Amino acid sequence: MTFLAPPERLLSDRELQASPSDTQTASADIQTASADVQSARGDRNNTRNSGARLFDDVGCGDCHTRRTFRTPATPHNGVPGNFSFFPFSDFLLHNMGALGDQIGNPGDSEANTRLMRTAPLWGIRFRTRLLHDGRATTVEQAVQAHSGQAAGSARQFARLSAQDRQRVVEFISRM
Repeated sequence: MTFLAPPERLLSDRELQASPSDTQTASADIQTASADVQSARGDRNNTRNSGARLFDDVGCGDCHTRRTFRTPATPHNGVPGNFSFFPFSDFLLHNMGALGDQIGNPGDSEANTRLMRTAPLWGIRFRTRLLHDGRATTVEQAVQAHSGQAAGSARQFARLSAQDRQRVVEFISRM
C-alpha cells in the first residue's frame, strides 16, 4: 500500500481484515471513481475541459499520464476483472529534486534519494493532504512544490493566468 500523506491513525489488524461487503464496497467505489476520472479525461477541446488541455500544455500529463490501466482478468483480491481505470500516473521513477523524500540505503547518492514514483492523481478529491509527506493542502501548493524533472511544468503552471491555473486545479480536483 502506498500512502501519499501520513495516515490519520494506524488501523488495527481487525480493521485491516476485508469482509466480502468491504470488497463489494471497494469495487463499487472503484467503478464510481473510474467513471468520474473518465469524465475528467474528457474531450481536450471542449471548453468545459479546458483544464485538461492546460494540464497537458504545461507538462503535467508527461508524468501524470492519461494512460488506461486494466486489472487482471481474474484478480484474487475481489476487484472487478478486466476493469479499465485511469490513475493519471506513469508509475515511473523521476528525479523530484527538493521534493524527493531523501530516503535511501547506506551509500546511496543524494541524486538516488530524490527519485520518486509518480503518484497517481486518481482519487485526489478525497485527500486533504497532498504530496508524499502531506506538506501541501491544496492542489496549487502541490503543483508549485514540484522540482527536479517537474520544475519546468511547475514554472509553466505559475506563468498561467489565475483563471487558467484555476481551470487546471478544477480539472485535477475532479479526479
